[in-house]
Amino acid sequence: MIVVVFLLFTFQLMCGFRILKSWVDSKLISSQQMTKIGTTALMGDLIITLFWPRGWVTLIFYVILKFLLMKGAEVLIRHYREKLFERRFSDFMTKLILKMQMGSSFRQSLGELSRQSDAFTQQILNKIVDVVTFSQHFDENHSSEFLVEVISEFKRIDQESHTALKHLRAFHRKLKKQDEFRRKSGQVTRQIRVQSAMLAVLYLATLIFVGFQFDLRRNLWIVTTSALVFIAGLVWVALGGRKREWRV
Repeated sequence: MIVVVFLLFTFQLMCGFRILKSWVDSKLISSQQMTKIGTTALMGDLIITLFWPRGWVTLIFYVILKFLLMKGAEVLIRHYREKLFERRFSDFMTKLILKMQMGSSFRQSLGELSRQSDAFTQQILNKIVDVVTFSQHFDENHSSEFLVEVISEFKRIDQESHTALKHLRAFHRKLKKQDEFRRKSGQVTRQIRVQSAMLAVLYLATLIFVGFQFDLRRNLWIVTTSALVFIAGLVWVALGGRKREWRV
């Protein structure tokens, strides 16, 4: 039993280190953050491994669950960093336009701003520079729509150097309008979620009250139908909010 626990501990420790190392290589986290996360995870693994009250089968379940959580965390972190890049890209465009107004070329300005950015942003910008400048292969199927749009516009701007600043300003105005649209639609979406949450609380409170006043077993069909209709309404509101075309 001790040998099995030791092997499981060593195996999950090595795999966890490889996952964290891949995060650092992808610029999702820094080396300092990797050290902190790794130390915390190691202490947690030691405590759980030494004091796990069940058998080694449940310990295997814990190891599998840990890896699934780490993979899920990787997806969430990557999604968050990409969305953060999109929100900050308008500021990047402002700096790019200022540099070009000061006499720098489009490629030179793009390269300088890329080197001044943080690691994750620099990785994305380097990819853009490589595709625009060196015509490297770009897989649109595995990239966000925003990144595909940026690369397409930057390619056109790079090819039309005599009107680069004009096109860059037009693209910047378009991004600002999109940001304004996201903020307004985000406000509406948050209001819908708050109202839906309040309705859910009121419905549960009413259901609890009815449960105390009446026998739910005798009215099970009515309660079940009511719950299904309410859930269907929440789903309809959520999906309707996503599919609706908001006007700015």
